[in-house]
Amino acid sequence: MKRVTIIAALVLVMYPFSVFAQSSSTSYQVNESTFNSGGNIDTNSASYNARGGAGDLGVGESSSVNYVAFGGSITPDQEYLEMGLTSSNADLGLITPSTTGIGVTTFYVRAYTNGSYVVRSTNQPPVNGSYVWNAMATAGASIAGTEQYGINLTANTSPTNSTYPAGAGSNPTQTPSTTFANGQAATGYNTPNIYKYVVGDTIATSGGGRAWGRTDYSLTIIANIGGLTPGGAFSVDQDLVVVATY
Repeated sequence: MKRVTIIAALVLVMYPFSVFAQSSSTSYQVNESTFNSGGNIDTNSASYNARGGAGDLGVGESSSVNYVAFGGSITPDQEYLEMGLTSSNADLGLITPSTTGIGVTTFYVRAYTNGSYVVRSTNQPPVNGSYVWNAMATAGASIAGTEQYGINLTANTSPTNSTYPAGAGSNPTQTPSTTFANGQAATGYNTPNIYKYVVGDTIATSGGGRAWGRTDYSLTIIANIGGLTPGGAFSVDQDLVVVATY
């Protein structure tokens, strides 16, 4: 019997953003243009800080191949990309030739102004000393008795074990709604009950066009042992890297 321990760790990579939400000339610069009955970008007291506008003449999204604009109350003009772990550790437990180790970690990506990004998984599969677990280079189903290590980002019904009798994982969810976010699992990692793991693969992506939403992801990890898999404790740091794209 072998015991597999999966530890998920987060690496965040940020690239400079180009910001165009301003008007300027040699004589002036307006960081936040607004056409309304009034507004204030710095309303505060000892207990709060706010910005707002009244009587906006236009609201909603307008876009072309070259730009995306959002009309409405005053908002920050700086782009950012944020990623965090909401559940970082997954213990796959005791694995035998007839049982599959299953674990789940969760993370989110929040984008503002530019919603285009990719998430990559960059670490090697689990290791025990010099032995490296066999990762699933081609997407496929879990097969007990065959050494496998794979992940996906969907809701699964197979495989199952005593910890996950109905399967593990969930589909990406958008906050507050699909109007504001559109992150999704990437090809190879987006099919229920099908798993894969290639170092450096893109596992999630957002096509942009949604300026200030958050996508929550569930990362399901499965591991099976083969007849030659050595016993002992295996571990892996599941490093995730988010990169802004344009």
